[in-house]
Amino acid sequence: MRCAGNGPVLCLFVANIAIFLLMVCSNGIRCVIIPSSQTLLNWGASTAYLTLGQCQWWRLLTSSFVHAGIFHLGINLFVLRDIGKEIEAWFGPRRFCAIWFTAAAGGAITSLFAHPISVSEGASAAIFGLFGAMLVFVWRRKNLAPAGSLKLHAKIILILVGYTAICGFFDKTIDNASHFGGLLSGFLAALLFLPSKSGDTLWRLADSGKLACILLLCAGAYFGAYSLLARAPDVVAEGEYATAVKLLQAEKFDLALAHLNKTLELTPGNESALCDRARALAKLKKFEEAMTDCNSALNSAANKKLVHFTRADVLHQMRRYTDAGQDLDKVIELDGKDAVAFNNRAWNYAAAGSYAKALKDCDIALSLDPHLTTAYDTRATVEILLSRYSDALADLDKAISLKPTDGAYYFHRALVKEKMRQPGLQDDLAKASKYKYDPEDWEPKPTTMSQ
Repeated sequence: MRCAGNGPVLCLFVANIAIFLLMVCSNGIRCVIIPSSQTLLNWGASTAYLTLGQCQWWRLLTSSFVHAGIFHLGINLFVLRDIGKEIEAWFGPRRFCAIWFTAAAGGAITSLFAHPISVSEGASAAIFGLFGAMLVFVWRRKNLAPAGSLKLHAKIILILVGYTAICGFFDKTIDNASHFGGLLSGFLAALLFLPSKSGDTLWRLADSGKLACILLLCAGAYFGAYSLLARAPDVVAEGEYATAVKLLQAEKFDLALAHLNKTLELTPGNESALCDRARALAKLKKFEEAMTDCNSALNSAANKKLVHFTRADVLHQMRRYTDAGQDLDKVIELDGKDAVAFNNRAWNYAAAGSYAKALKDCDIALSLDPHLTTAYDTRATVEILLSRYSDALADLDKAISLKPTDGAYYFHRALVKEKMRQPGLQDDLAKASKYKYDPEDWEPKPTTMSQ
């Protein structure tokens, strides 16, 4: 394998890999394959409600260093390795950087216009900008380009361009607008920074002036996007919804409700917002309103699985365990490989006193996902109810080893320790309190809750 380069290309290699590794280390191993949209945004990806609505213009550049999984990163770095060294040699390090970041910003701005509420990330736009730069150099400085250089890279360029162009119509995760914007921006930047006919690549005063013009054009495009999109209903709704989700995670349900109401005023029928509002309403004991939201979402839902999940949760809180079980049955009919659905149904069975069915569903959930800690906890709770304390302790120790920040596991382990007369009961109760676990009425509880 050839070296990626000794200048900007190598720096881009290191920066992209380092940021990806930091993201994985901070957010868990699942980010290696499919990081969540929120994780990508936390690390600098672009979307209109942040980049425009909150004037976080720097996301136009930082988004090019954030990747949606190791395969996304690998493809981009492979292509960068394939053509980056040549572009850097042909244009010089400073001009290469100008082309790269112009293409990255141009692709991000184009994506904002085309897909304002989508999350845009990855170096693909800048990579396409390098394709544009290669075309310019071979076209305008053919005498300086090594013989067959375009032909040498044509296969990988055509495959990548063809794949993204065709698949982009079917796969919404492929951002063709960003790719096109990057290609055009890189092409135009390469025309501006084209080396002299003698091959001189030194950065000169005129290049600084050209770069200033590019910055002004990018600023103009950014403010144009801001004027058109920053207050658009769907963009504002996306910002309101993002705020609501953070408040829900912090269990500030009354505050989240205000933002969810605003989201649904702007985008009526938003099934995700309806489901989250139903959950917030249920936590506030407004069950009838929560059921109304669930039923409204179900009438027009594209994702019926999400709505059945939500309605089952609301019905469970209403202690309508039979009805909740029917919704979970429908979730499993839609997706028989969903471990969480089996766990939730097991918890519902446990609340209803159907312990054999609950244990069976826990076993299925763990066979589908051996790292699903809540399934160990659910099974342990049933085992406690059946006075199988040693089995319960083993499951709870496993759950805590996998996720030591869930109060439920410590709460149930405290109960087991009380039953088995083992030390550490009060320590586990303290941790359950620290992690804010609130047991349901039907759950078994230690006879003493004092410190």
